[in-house]
Amino acid sequence: MARIYDEPSRTFGEYLLIPGFSSSECTPDKVSLKTPLVKYKKGSEQSPITLNIPMVSAIMQSVS
Repeated sequence: MARIYDEPSRTFGEYLLIPGFSSSECTPDKVSLKTPLVKYKKGSEQSPITLNIPMVSAIMQSVS
């Protein structure tokens, strides 16, 4: 069964990383890779349960 999402989807090809464009305040130690594990309401501060590692689903139907 197909699902229709209201938000536009993004691919990795849509993002352009420009060297030297980030400010000096943007350092690797300030980057958060937390992933929400449960669904939560928009506008909430954060998900009640998060993983401290990035997690993505595979694009293959038989895997995800």
